[in-house]
Amino acid sequence: MAAAALMAATAPPTATQRLCTRRRPLPGSNMNTKPRILVIGAGPAGLGAAARLLERSGSNIELTVMHGAEPGKEEYEPGGQRVVGFYHNLKGLMKRAGIDLDTTLLDMGSAGHMLDPVSKQLHTIDGASAFDVAKQSVTLPTLGITERQNLDRIMSEAYLLTLRGTDALKACDEQSFSAWCMERGMLPQMAHNLPILRLFRDAYFNYPGGISAYHLLQSCRLMGGLSLENAKQSALPADATSTIWNPITAYVRRMGGTFLPYSNATDWHYEGHHITGVEVTRTDPAGHPLAMARPHRAIPLQDTGRRIYRDFDYVLSALPVAAFCNMNRGQQAWWESGFFNRLAHLPSATSISMTVITRKPVGQFQGPVFGLPAPLGSCTNMTPYWRRYRDDPEVGAVLVFSGQTRGYEHWSDDDITNFTLDNFSAVNGFGNIRDADILQLRMQRNVAEHLRQFDCEPGVQTFRPGNRTPFHNLFLAGDWVRNAVDVVCTEGAITSGQEAADQLLRHMNSYDHARFQRSVSV
Repeated sequence: MAAAALMAATAPPTATQRLCTRRRPLPGSNMNTKPRILVIGAGPAGLGAAARLLERSGSNIELTVMHGAEPGKEEYEPGGQRVVGFYHNLKGLMKRAGIDLDTTLLDMGSAGHMLDPVSKQLHTIDGASAFDVAKQSVTLPTLGITERQNLDRIMSEAYLLTLRGTDALKACDEQSFSAWCMERGMLPQMAHNLPILRLFRDAYFNYPGGISAYHLLQSCRLMGGLSLENAKQSALPADATSTIWNPITAYVRRMGGTFLPYSNATDWHYEGHHITGVEVTRTDPAGHPLAMARPHRAIPLQDTGRRIYRDFDYVLSALPVAAFCNMNRGQQAWWESGFFNRLAHLPSATSISMTVITRKPVGQFQGPVFGLPAPLGSCTNMTPYWRRYRDDPEVGAVLVFSGQTRGYEHWSDDDITNFTLDNFSAVNGFGNIRDADILQLRMQRNVAEHLRQFDCEPGVQTFRPGNRTPFHNLFLAGDWVRNAVDVVCTEGAITSGQEAADQLLRHMNSYDHARFQRSVSV
């Protein structure tokens, strides 16, 4: 027993013990009673968190937002961003920031146009309610009566399951939606080719990979209802930066928030249970204005200017999952700890988009055309919405293609371009894109870590964290963090940011910030 006790006393600390040892007093701590809060990241999660913190605390806090670039440098971003009906938190924030929703959100209708994988024909789906649209979108025109009945039974079960709420759906996360359907008697060929499945796999950048049954069913639950209100999609008259994020940034500034542009967080510094500093490298403003901020490579960093930023009491990280998981990569203790080791299992995807502007009309469909081969299997004609082009007689069509590059990383831009143009031009009724006289073609592969998308493949729910971390003053936000919406979308990011802000404020108020300041001061 004595030997065992001696060995236990002298054994090196575990990774968890090294992360959570009792901390020493912080040098140079702020003795003001006004808490200093640092938000890292100025995307949807970061701006949602910053606005919520200031809305609920006002002049009682000092808030700084650190981000890697200066917003507002590009008028038309790739991807054709849109706002879905269930984006209630985003729309509420937009209204508080002074954005006129009536002129900013342009109704795209409810129609979609799916490619039947058998007949190679486009079939339009539309309806009076979200459930009506869903019923149409799972129907393959080539199915026989027995197959249709089988499909109807399984999809009715899925619909009833969504009515039971999020907790009932989480048990489905370990399976792909295809496997969930086959478990209930659907033939494999049907399960893998369901148009509704392909639609969501394209929308969440999962195709050609699988999508979590939980994620798809939760999406259906959020968009459900007796009307199309929660499912309808709205386009923007220009890019999301100028129409949404710049006004919200100005709103945060009006409430007293400050911004630190061109600051790239690379590592955390910590003592015990507290984050004491953020190691920062200044990104190169000359090398990546926003118009170049989505390169095939990482954002360029300046050779000099690395520093440790310590001017905060609390920090809220709104970094994307790939960027967060690249911090402290050289610290074995950090990534061997139970909490952070789980995060290393969270996958991300490289999205890709291509915008083609033609002189003559082509692809004249309202709503998305989807179901074509990867990597760019979905297309939306943005001509009626983008104000720069909708009244220009010299422009016939603005086609925005989107997808992700898994399995196609070795393809060149020319390979992807020609493959996509050939596939869509061969669809009956779409028209030949090359014959429409291409005026401009632009492709973006979003490989940089801060632009990679969280990938909702089967089984990821186990590894997703909440807003709290082992560090008392570090909170997390992002669509990869568990939240009330819980799907990969802008609304999930906004909601997570607001929930993280609420958690931080509750912790700060219950902990007694003045006592916290005394406890960490020399």
